[in-house]
Amino acid sequence: MDHGATSPIFHSGNKTAMSWHFNVNNSGTDSRRQHLHDNYNAAVKKYKNGQKTDAYNLFGAGLHALQDSYAHIDWNWKNWAHWAYYYKTIKGVKYKLSGTWVFDSTAYDITKKSDGYYGTEKGGYGSSNRYINTKSATKNWITKFVKEAKL
Repeated sequence: MDHGATSPIFHSGNKTAMSWHFNVNNSGTDSRRQHLHDNYNAAVKKYKNGQKTDAYNLFGAGLHALQDSYAHIDWNWKNWAHWAYYYKTIKGVKYKLSGTWVFDSTAYDITKKSDGYYGTEKGGYGSSNRYINTKSATKNWITKFVKEAKL
């Protein structure tokens, strides 16, 4: 859950806060993956030192950053105008709609279009590639944490 310093809602101009949700690095490691690795290492250390609650909080925040790398893909954190669009049929009429919420819904696979906007490719909770990849990566990191922290 987003809160405090990591919330993009309250800190949309704060690059550090946004770095948890969107990749703010122009090159090199994705900022979200860097947060994952930093928090993971700190969490293992705290767990081994008996600070289990702190360890779980750190690890959870790191996992959230990882999950946001799948949710927000390469969406430009500075350009809120490039929202995703999706199609919805209402009473037999197909509408092209847009909104930022699509980036937080793993029910959709999203691809960047030539106009700079993003389009949805696949729908269905639990069946999109973003959902499947997010779930797999999360499980892998949990397994790694359990093994390394010796839970």
